Amino acid sequence: MNTSATETCDGVDENCDGVIDEGFDVDADGETSCGGDCDDADPAIHTGAAEQCNGIDDDCDGLLDDTSGCPCGVEQYDGHAYLFCETALDWGDARDACLQQTSFDLVTIDDGVEQAWIWSQVLVYSGSDWWWIGYTDSDARWWEEPDDEWDWVDGSSSTYTNWANNQPDNWGNEDCAHMYGDSGLWNDLDCGATSWSNTWFTYYVCESSN
Repeated sequence: MNTSATETCDGVDENCDGVIDEGFDVDADGETSCGGDCDDADPAIHTGAAEQCNGIDDDCDGLLDDTSGCPCGVEQYDGHAYLFCETALDWGDARDACLQQTSFDLVTIDDGVEQAWIWSQVLVYSGSDWWWIGYTDSDARWWEEPDDEWDWVDGSSSTYTNWANNQPDNWGNEDCAHMYGDSGLWNDLDCGATSWSNTWFTYYVCESSN
């Protein structure tokens, strides 16, 4: 190290000018990618930043929304944050609650691996209750009932399903899907339900889009 040395991105002040890694702090947040900044294109993301409930690792500690004050339990899978919310709401209110958090919506399930992981978390939170997911056929016409025109809230093209036997059946105008906590299988239910026979409550799972 000397005053004529070329500065490199390594956390060292090679040219002895009192500034470490000058020229490498792309987003000018006081921290470089070699100094711990996990996103040097966003000045709000760096070590020591306040973690937000947004599906992003704001403080670069490798965890999503870990101390963010999210309203529900937070789990992480495949680069996404998931909220497991043990509040009984109807499907529309559950979706609104997800959307109130930055970048969240009711969960979209892409494949059997994700389904298995979500169910494993449901069993931990409350396997005796039911959980809304982001799958609905509320826009379906009568001749498309009960098993056509189901769509994910995020517009996903996923064709994965995990319906219970003989479901969906649209019994009593059932246009929203939930997961049985005890089996992980899906069933269609009236979107306005918050419980079933005052025994099984309809909780919900949110997923971040990041």
